Amino acid sequence: MARFSHQNNGYDGPDFIGIGPTKTGSSWLHHQLSLQENVRIPGKKEIHYLDRIEGLTPHSRALHRRRLLQYLKHQFKADVSPQWIYYASLHKASVNNYKKLFLESFEGVQGEFTPGYIKLSKKIIIELHIQYPKLKYIVGLRNPIDRAYSYTRMRYYAALKKGKVHDPKRYLERIQSNVLKEGNTIYNMLPKWLDIIPREQFFFYDFKQISERPEMLIKELGDSLGVTFTNHKALNNVVNEGKELELDKEFQIQLHHKHSLGIQHMIDCDILPDFHYLFKQWLNHG
Repeated sequence: MARFSHQNNGYDGPDFIGIGPTKTGSSWLHHQLSLQENVRIPGKKEIHYLDRIEGLTPHSRALHRRRLLQYLKHQFKADVSPQWIYYASLHKASVNNYKKLFLESFEGVQGEFTPGYIKLSKKIIIELHIQYPKLKYIVGLRNPIDRAYSYTRMRYYAALKKGKVHDPKRYLERIQSNVLKEGNTIYNMLPKWLDIIPREQFFFYDFKQISERPEMLIKELGDSLGVTFTNHKALNNVVNEGKELELDKEFQIQLHHKHSLGIQHMIDCDILPDFHYLFKQWLNHG
């Protein structure tokens, strides 16, 4: 049975947000939920509203402007109004104003997916929990080594498509160097969330479920959100599939060393004990 509206249950705000990390299947989940009649995801994937609160880097400001133009270009094709665009992109962002991106009354659940939210500060996470105490957080669990491979390929081919790759070998080496320095990993980011938000407000899923047990994954997510998903026509669709790319052997060795330590740290510190079986699989797979 669909969850009743915000207006009726006295809850003002989103029901769920997908916080990431990147390359953990959020595009597939976003697509599946957007097909359901009892789910509303306003605008496009990756609104990047909450990370505006803490100030944007020059790079993300440029990204923000591009997304605004996309919203304006497609506003008549999507279920967003000029007022929504104003609040999403131009109005001063705040945790309290975040609710203005969602309908006050909707017979179902509402939310959004912005994988970059996994990087939010403790200050914002605390404000979210106070302002939206019933909010569910969707987090994908993927072997950090595999995720780093996928992210490297994505960055390379995105640059190639834009004509930025003039020396393929040197450009790939630069991306690999940045990936090795990345600190926004699941084992670095997740503990601060679990320190603030009760475990029962998270929906964690194994990335491999998307290809191996998609119907079960969607059912479990629906149960967690209190809704029943009925549109299963696109469960086997591949969304945002990455291309193959041969990576430097030394890069692979360094990635394995770095992330194996992080994965073991999650086990040693008893982070998500119900998923330790998965973390051990990651270590064995590496």
